[in-house]
Formats: sequence, C-alpha cells, structure tokens
Amino acid sequence: MKEKSRSRQIAEKTIYATLKILKDNGGSLRGKSVVDKIRDTITFDDYEKHIYEKTGYVRWESILHFYTIDCMKAGYLLKENGIWYLTKEGEKALSLGPEKYLNLQLKNIESGVLNNQMRRNIL
Repeated sequence: MKEKSRSRQIAEKTIYATLKILKDNGGSLRGKSVVDKIRDTITFDDYEKHIYEKTGYVRWESILHFYTIDCMKAGYLLKENGIWYLTKEGEKALSLGPEKYLNLQLKNIESGVLNNQMRRNIL
C-alpha cells in the first residue's frame, strides 16, 4: 500500500476536524472561527506549522483551505459570506472517519455525482 503524503495526512485531520466543529456548532460557523478552533484543538508539528516565506501562510492552513474546495465540490460544505455550512451529505460522510471520508469526497468529485440542489442541502 502506498504511503500517504504529509499533505494528505494534514488534509485528513484538518478537514475532518472542520466538519466535526461545524456539526458541534449547529452546522455553521464563521470560517475564521473554524480555523481558530482547529488551531486550539489539534497539535501540529513543526512541519505542519511551517510558514511559507513567499506568502506568509501557515502550511496546515493552506492545505485546509485548498481541501475545502474539494469539500464544496463534493457537496459536503458550503461557504457563503464568510460562513461555512455543513451539509446533510457532509454530516453523513463524517461518520466514516477522517481517512474514509476524504476518500469518499474525492471519489464523489471524480464521478461527478453532484448538482446545485445537493450543494444547497444544508443541515
């Protein structure tokens, strides 16, 4: 079995934490608050906390923001006016755990199972 990249490992734990935080907060929260809660609940190593010299972004935050795009494409997350919303599909997928959740998300994106109605199906 192929070993997962560090970026993939970071994505698994931060995306899963994002959806869990949203669920625990009634299904929606400001994006900045989600990031703050992740920062307060997950211990990151030096690699994950690395600040990119060119942009000043923190590695784990950049990976989180990148993978939230896939969450939106998969219909699990909706972002609107700075508020992040967990959809019903996102809540269902959350029960799979971090690794299986991310695999399902990527599979759904690749198979093109989504539509606009699904994206609006907020908790």
